[in-house]
Amino acid sequence: MALFSRSKNQAAHGQHAAQGGAIHPDDWKASTSKLAMASKAATYGLWALVISGPLLGAFALVSAGASPEQTTSQEAVVTKSSTGPEAFAVRYISASLRAGKDAMDEVRTFYPTFPDLKFPPNSRTASQITPLQAREVTPGHWSVIVAADVLALGNNGRYAPDGTHYYQISVLAVGGPDAGGAGKLGSQAAYIATSMPAETGAPPQLGPPALAYRGNQLTSGPIVDLVSGYLRAYLTGIGDLSRFTTFPQRPISPPPYTTVTIKDLITSEQLDNPNGVPDDDATLRVLVSVEVTDRAGRIYPLSYALTLTARGGRWEVTARDPVPALADPQATPTIAPPPTQQSGAPSTSQPATATPPTPTNPVLPGAPQPPSPTVQPTRP
Repeated sequence: MALFSRSKNQAAHGQHAAQGGAIHPDDWKASTSKLAMASKAATYGLWALVISGPLLGAFALVSAGASPEQTTSQEAVVTKSSTGPEAFAVRYISASLRAGKDAMDEVRTFYPTFPDLKFPPNSRTASQITPLQAREVTPGHWSVIVAADVLALGNNGRYAPDGTHYYQISVLAVGGPDAGGAGKLGSQAAYIATSMPAETGAPPQLGPPALAYRGNQLTSGPIVDLVSGYLRAYLTGIGDLSRFTTFPQRPISPPPYTTVTIKDLITSEQLDNPNGVPDDDATLRVLVSVEVTDRAGRIYPLSYALTLTARGGRWEVTARDPVPALADPQATPTIAPPPTQQSGAPSTSQPATATPPTPTNPVLPGAPQPPSPTVQPTRP
């Protein structure tokens, strides 16, 4: 529009000249200068387009090349789940312990070529079976180790504890990574054992780790009073929990205990004056051991790792830590000596029972569903 306006002005000047009037020299200078500037701007814009074309093309190629990598990285986030193979192994061991002469159908739904047994069925069972470790050896082929608290039927027709036995089970999983298989995510899952169970020794256990609580060991004072009031309100419902803490939580309901007694409280750092007024925003971690009493009068030990923060000259519970703090999180744990009780040794922690408990094992989609017959004690 500016150039168009200047053309009209120039036309007016031409008409004025034709009528015998004179054109002022400054008018020509201004018009020529503006036209030159417009010409230069157009030239620069053209060169900018020429230069930016390859750059934009290169950016498009780089962006296009990055998309598959981003997609691959997102797909790689999906991890294998061991839940299916572990649950299948638990059911397999349960069926193998209960199997016996003329009662092999259930265990053979897990391993079709399981050999015949010559002793009566239900000569052994398990009060509890727990998966301890699962490792994928090849895609979809898992090695699972379980611990079974075995009960054996005696000559008196009663079951007695036969100790904790450890079994290694090989499981082949078909399905997606969510089922432990090598297929597509969400595909149909199924499992089969690839061998009979292998009894093994107990897996190694770690020695007690060094914790970060090496400060004051307190038996009284404001810190002990705070922690005692907090745990009493949380576990017994006695007292106002909001008096002791600032993070949102509710007491356990219904209260499981009637009393809470602090047996030991140690801080993570040495305080010069643990009974003094703390500086605002100071933080302190504590590890507290307590004894709690239930409504039947039974006493149990518990422990809590807490984080305290000072506000307004007093301590408050600002977090119930999920785990106690380690002295050195990067330290390599030590292996504890093997336990003295060997697999198969009787344990006095489990009472004898006249009938074996029915294991409550998880049911897996796609897994063989063995029947759950009524367990009848049978004399060997």
